[in-house]
Amino acid sequence: NNMSNTNDDADDDNTGSISGGGGPNNIGGTAFEPNAAHVAAVEKTKGFTVESMPNYQNRIMHIVLFIQTDYPHLVPLLVYELPDDVRKDPRYHFHKATHSIKWNNYTPAIMQSFMSGAMQWKDKEKGIKYTYDHLRKYHDAVLKCSEYSPYNYALPSTYKKEMKPYLTNLKKDEGCNGTE
Repeated sequence: NNMSNTNDDADDDNTGSISGGGGPNNIGGTAFEPNAAHVAAVEKTKGFTVESMPNYQNRIMHIVLFIQTDYPHLVPLLVYELPDDVRKDPRYHFHKATHSIKWNNYTPAIMQSFMSGAMQWKDKEKGIKYTYDHLRKYHDAVLKCSEYSPYNYALPSTYKKEMKPYLTNLKKDEGCNGTE
């Protein structure tokens, strides 16, 4: 009685059973092959990252300028100039950026200071604050651009978790807290 692809076999052969092993396209020892339409949809969605990168990198340059202007003593620890060969390397999507951030040293406190301080007012004289959705795009830019660091400057593993309560409060306020 030679039955193929039983659960007993799957548990022992690293094919992706629930009990261990396997890759992302194996579910409980059964291969998952998305249909052509779903593959095309996934590829289209992944392409949005490339389309979004110029805007993300532009936002990162705003953060770089904030650090250079308001915290110049931290520039050597947080900011680096992009050498031409790295800046032009299409794998990193730097586009027009001239500098980037050493993500391994970047903290939620810096990001929160940027979002609630430097980016608080769209027009201070008219009392118009930036919206949550506008500010959240800066957070999204940090998360995405940090994935493309040519020097493996990874964000601290706690960064996203530490930012979550701040972002929740920012959304509730639908603007920035902070002093004028």
